[in-house]
Amino acid sequence: MEKLTSLNLSFDRVLMQLVLPGAIAAFPFLSLYFDRQPDVYKVLTQDSITYLVTFCLFISLLVGFGIEGIGSRLEVFRFDKCLKTKFPEFNSTWEKYLQLSYKNEPIGQRYLRNIVFRMKLELSMALSLICLNLGMICYERYYTVFFDKLLNISILHIIPAFASIYLYQEAWASAKVLHNTRKLLVDKYYPLIDET
Repeated sequence: MEKLTSLNLSFDRVLMQLVLPGAIAAFPFLSLYFDRQPDVYKVLTQDSITYLVTFCLFISLLVGFGIEGIGSRLEVFRFDKCLKTKFPEFNSTWEKYLQLSYKNEPIGQRYLRNIVFRMKLELSMALSLICLNLGMICYERYYTVFFDKLLNISILHIIPAFASIYLYQEAWASAKVLHNTRKLLVDKYYPLIDET
């Protein structure tokens, strides 16, 4: 796929890892803002819907970058820390993995890229659902979403909370798969570096 920049930002990565979680997290806050500031909404939709869509995409992208940054911190300070205690060779495997170079890329390397993409998406979505939950609490202070209290609590709070916990657990499982796959690649290819 064509790269957007030298930062290795492909379209699917930008859309799935940044815009989608950012849009989910920002949705209740944008809704509240537009409901409380109808003049801004009128200006953005005056000539066409393009300005509104561009504004919302820009906000979603910014929020998505923030969420991904928090997810990266969580990965380093939580997942990697737990993996270091569980697997004593974690640091040496990581250092050896960073030194690997291939003439023909093994399938495991492509698999790693897919798992990294999935883990980052899972972390971003878990965090965005927490933001959605908090945003809906703020929104409910001023507006009623569903008149049925049980429906309101289950759809706006319980389901996103459980989905967030599930996605966090999946991200943790992906982190373990990443370590095991890196270890396999290091065990197979790292000794070849020493021989040359």
